[in-house]
Amino acid sequence: MNGVVNRQKQEIERKKSNNIEHIETRIPSPKTTGAENYKRHITYMFQHFEALVTFYDFQTARIRRSNYIGNQKATDHAINILINGSTKYNKNRRKNTRRNKGKRRKLNSRYTRDLSNTKQSKKGKQAARAFKKKFEEGDKSKMPMIIFGDGLKNKSHVQIKGLRHGVIDKLYRQLKRRENLGELLLLDIDEYNTSKTCNGCLVKNLENLKYGGHKIHQILNCNNCHIFWNRDVLASKSMFTIATPIWSGNGSPSVF
Repeated sequence: MNGVVNRQKQEIERKKSNNIEHIETRIPSPKTTGAENYKRHITYMFQHFEALVTFYDFQTARIRRSNYIGNQKATDHAINILINGSTKYNKNRRKNTRRNKGKRRKLNSRYTRDLSNTKQSKKGKQAARAFKKKFEEGDKSKMPMIIFGDGLKNKSHVQIKGLRHGVIDKLYRQLKRRENLGELLLLDIDEYNTSKTCNGCLVKNLENLKYGGHKIHQILNCNNCHIFWNRDVLASKSMFTIATPIWSGNGSPSVF
């Protein structure tokens, strides 16, 4: 969304072409209690000082600044979608689908340009601003309540295969900031057993659907009311079932 991944790839290519990657991967560790080992680290750094300073110039600083601004914009954009909705979850807001798809292609093509081209046209800025406004418009007469499960809280440094880590805490901090500004209500709940309890009969009698002798992890079957559930949909509905009595002051249902 913000071009960070593309800029990181280009930065890695720059390091390889300038032999910086080779230098950095061979830096002796400064974390040592031995004087000789620390002296070896200092000597190595002085030997390659000029190459490192030449590489980490204004261009690198500009990339880091762009990454910081991009991360801030991406977080704000994600929260605006949660507050005001998006065309993905609100079909009434879908219009000019083909034209919008063309605009997105043009916006995405910017990130494939060379890093030296830093200027953005006035027309491009206007298009980006119009795109952003779509998620700044909401029903001011309603206060959105966002339910936040504790499954991934304080686990930003835990790497999950196939997923980028470190995002959850950023979103949570931004949600708390928006709550303090009076833009939303944030409710923390314990999401334990949300995908183990049927949301139809509130009985813990679920098992994975079997096909050809293999279990399908994503689909659950309730042996009590015989409803088939998508695991993620079930967890979301269960979180809403937990949040409703908590918000009313009655506490979490005993089954959870």
